Amino acid sequence: MKLFITILLLISINANARKIYVSTSGSDSNDGLTPATAWATTGKVTTSVLAYDTVYFKRGDTWNTTSAIGISKSNVTLRGNVWGTGAKAKITTPSTRVTGNFSMIGVAGC
Repeated sequence: MKLFITILLLISINANARKIYVSTSGSDSNDGLTPATAWATTGKVTTSVLAYDTVYFKRGDTWNTTSAIGISKSNVTLRGNVWGTGAKAKITTPSTRVTGNFSMIGVAGC
């Protein structure tokens, strides 16, 4: 019974997970929920992601940030190798530091 309740709890937590899209041609006033309504900046990602979100950075795009990216939500996944064409998405920071409790898959420069 405990296992069943645990599985249901995990399913309900992950059911709220969102797919967020980020492109240098996007806009931070968008909702980020589709490629057509992508966010534009890593700053928007830092301030707006929720726990269990997966963030898709567009392949071929590069973000040059002025500070480290810090994500305070848990179990966030950043992906730079799935959506779009070209080289892996690239994020550069002066310190090449990304902090937080998340997974990074296929993002260059971090």
